[in-house]
Amino acid sequence: MANIKAEKVRNVKYIVITQKETYKTLFEPVKRGKYYFIRITDKNEVEKKRVQIAEERIEKIEYIIEKVEEHE
Repeated sequence: MANIKAEKVRNVKYIVITQKETYKTLFEPVKRGKYYFIRITDKNEVEKKRVQIAEERIEKIEYIIEKVEEHE
């Protein structure tokens, strides 16, 4: 039998780009007032720290969906 490949959506990652740094998180950035609060996570979805960024420092917020091929 031929190998059957199944594609599965694994993670949505938010990318927050500022003038000095780029942050990656699995959680949607939360805006409160003039600040965004970012929960920084590692590959195992464990929260490492929380970052507060002023709205004017953020150049771009985007998200990507990582697709991982899984073999049976």
